[in-house]
Amino acid sequence: MNEFVKLTWRKNVTDEDLEQHFLSEEAASDCYIFKSFNKPLRVQPKKKVKLHLAKEKHVPGLKYYHLIRRRSLLTKAQKRHCLAAVKLLQSGKKHDLLTEREKYGLKLYNECQPKILEENRNFLEHVKNIWMKHKDKRLRTKKGIYNYSWENLKRSIAKYLDYPQYYQEVCTVCLNYDESEATVDFQHVGLALETGTLARFAHPNLKEPTLLRLNVLQKISDSVLVNSKLPVSQDENIPKLLQNHKFDIVISSSGLKQIIDYTNTRTKWIIPVVVKEIEINNSDGGISKKKIVFVDKVLPKVNPSISDLNYYAYKRLLKLNFCQYEAFNYPFEETPIETETAVEPKESGEDNTEAPVAENTEDGSIVQTKNRTIHHNVNYRTWNVKKTTSQNTLMKNQIKDEEINLLVRCKLDACEDAEGGVLYPVVVRPKIEQQLQYGANVASKSELARDWTTLFFRLYSNLYRARIYSPMSEIISVEKCTIQKVFSEAVTQHDYKPILGLGVLQKVLSELVKLNCGNYILQHLPKHESFVSVMKQCDDDTANAFNLHAECEETGVDFQARQNWLPIDVNYILPAHENHNQIPAVFHGFDVDIAQGLNRKSVSIVVGAQRTNSLS
Repeated sequence: MNEFVKLTWRKNVTDEDLEQHFLSEEAASDCYIFKSFNKPLRVQPKKKVKLHLAKEKHVPGLKYYHLIRRRSLLTKAQKRHCLAAVKLLQSGKKHDLLTEREKYGLKLYNECQPKILEENRNFLEHVKNIWMKHKDKRLRTKKGIYNYSWENLKRSIAKYLDYPQYYQEVCTVCLNYDESEATVDFQHVGLALETGTLARFAHPNLKEPTLLRLNVLQKISDSVLVNSKLPVSQDENIPKLLQNHKFDIVISSSGLKQIIDYTNTRTKWIIPVVVKEIEINNSDGGISKKKIVFVDKVLPKVNPSISDLNYYAYKRLLKLNFCQYEAFNYPFEETPIETETAVEPKESGEDNTEAPVAENTEDGSIVQTKNRTIHHNVNYRTWNVKKTTSQNTLMKNQIKDEEINLLVRCKLDACEDAEGGVLYPVVVRPKIEQQLQYGANVASKSELARDWTTLFFRLYSNLYRARIYSPMSEIISVEKCTIQKVFSEAVTQHDYKPILGLGVLQKVLSELVKLNCGNYILQHLPKHESFVSVMKQCDDDTANAFNLHAECEETGVDFQARQNWLPIDVNYILPAHENHNQIPAVFHGFDVDIAQGLNRKSVSIVVGAQRTNSLS
């Protein structure tokens, strides 16, 4: 300021000085700066910038999975190595091809086995306690599934009225088999007939959420246009096969699975059996008669549970979503049934063409569904069943060796391509998870028995088990199972051999071939335990006669039915396990993180104290 005051300023300024030292208004208005200020401003719109953000990777079932933060016996590093070791063991990679890192992981996995087994027990006990707290909770289903499944099951229950009304017990058969007393051998003889259209299995893309939309569930047609959709006792294709093939009993796939699934003694089931003589044209021009036993499809439950309704709907949803493309047609075409007889109601569970229909969605809106079709196909295969008594059996218990020729009618869901362009049969089954937030449930003994039977009588076939989270109808994973894998699961998880069911099946068949012509039923009640009753048609005035038609008088969904708890599969790796880098059925753990955090805090406190002392 002092320097500014010392400056000499001119006190008298004239107009000449202003013209000489300053610009005139004309010169200023002609300059570029003045013109730029006087021009109107042009506001240009902002350009929209698109931000290409990386899409978050979808992990099926991750948002439903819960981490149990309890003390774990394994560190995070051990869990990561054990997860890699389990995946390596399941891949079946040869030991001589393993890298050093993989060998170290296997060694660490073997060393941690005692800790893993102990933690698996603790985890399963914890999850079971959670299940028992809510065991009385009422099961729920979606409105669309309930309406669709129950409407179709009610029409199937009407099949009770197609058979005679009264029956009386003739004999009983024990559903136990001791493999040390006799050997039962099932040999495939050959293919008698195959017809229809086989679909191609399309693997679901689990990189995005895969939801089973209920609006593809469509009304099933009541009319039956081909014989292979009728019960085996009414199938006109079977008498024609007697001309070139030898068999004594004809059985449906449903009847096979129900008899072989003999372990669940608390269930009630009824299987119609028809014994009749079939005329055969001899080579010399004559006609002979042969007695044939027909084992029809199991009659449906008159009081299905919510679980039964869910299974029925999801089984069809899987076919409609992943088995809709045609692979090929079999050369043989069935002769359509005449119009007068083509009005029989369709059996529950059999394939049929879906008719397009407008369906109500859960939000109340009406959506026109796509015209999707479940392709119908059927094959008839002959089997030779032979029972040989063991030499170690006592003489009084030894019986004559028996041999039965069996014709099995079954169908396939789809096929898939393999190496070399070979097509392999495929069977698709839903596995509805109970506690997906803690892991995947093991398959029940009944499920494994039925799956093994399905694969045994469908040669070279594979089973695809779709694990479904029912509240959202979302597929979490798809597991490919061979017959060896299903057998191993039954032995490991339930100490049960499904192959023993073949011995039970042989005992039932050997009793059926002794029956005279007539109408029969196989009836199992919970009070029968390990026995099944063979009942023959009788008059209505017979004492203690069983009324079959009375079974379907009171029908309705059993809302009080509850599911049995199934343990978490300690060997099945879900995508959520891979995301968290830990093996199934272990606690997430927090002791390692807390210990590290405490050490860091203690170090910071010590360092802070040292700094304080040095400043003071």
